[in-house]
Amino acid sequence: MIATDRYCSSCGAANLSTASSCFACGQSLKITVPLPQDVFDHALLQQRYRILAQLGRGGSSTVYKAEDTLLNDRLVAIKAISLRGLKPQEMIDVTDACTREGQRSSGLKHPNVPQV
Repeated sequence: MIATDRYCSSCGAANLSTASSCFACGQSLKITVPLPQDVFDHALLQQRYRILAQLGRGGSSTVYKAEDTLLNDRLVAIKAISLRGLKPQEMIDVTDACTREGQRSSGLKHPNVPQV
């Protein structure tokens, strides 16, 4: 994950630091701030998720272990995608692939797979 990405507070999509509106949903990014380099010592992500640890990193994404403070600190996995350096169509492709992965994962039931 690149610290200069801006995460949309509406849909969660990663946008370039220079973006004024979310490329995915069109929401204004004026009220968002870059995700801090050291996310473990800062406030809740989207006023909900407490980041506990980085689980893995590869390609254009990083996966974090977090607690969902609205669901009794239930453990969750958060996948952050970086769009830095990508062309607009590549941004759409990466975001679509991440969305499809989440939709497919939502039907899986296994103790070692986070529930979506």
